[in-house]
Amino acid sequence: MAIEYNQELKVELIEKEVLAVELKTIDIIDNTRQFTESLEKYLILNETPTQLTASTFQTANNYIADSIMVFYNGIKHKAISALSDNTFSFDFDTIVGDTIEIIYIKQP
Repeated sequence: MAIEYNQELKVELIEKEVLAVELKTIDIIDNTRQFTESLEKYLILNETPTQLTASTFQTANNYIADSIMVFYNGIKHKAISALSDNTFSFDFDTIVGDTIEIIYIKQP
């Protein structure tokens, strides 16, 4: 059994389909914008922490546990201990001239 569509119904279906695609595109753009804004707001890149002692450092913000990556003289260093939400320490003393950079997700 064939269904016959009149011209008005075809136009209405096409308009609804185009509108649905446009709405999905707007949702994707909005979600992407929100994601990007969250990244910019919470992802901290290449921060130089404040040195408290020869082995203890403080971040500018509280960070989410296990989100911190520490680079010691350009090499990712895994042997650090989190002392609080914004401090960490190495298992050795650093020396003058060493570079420490960190990446982390700050707490909301």
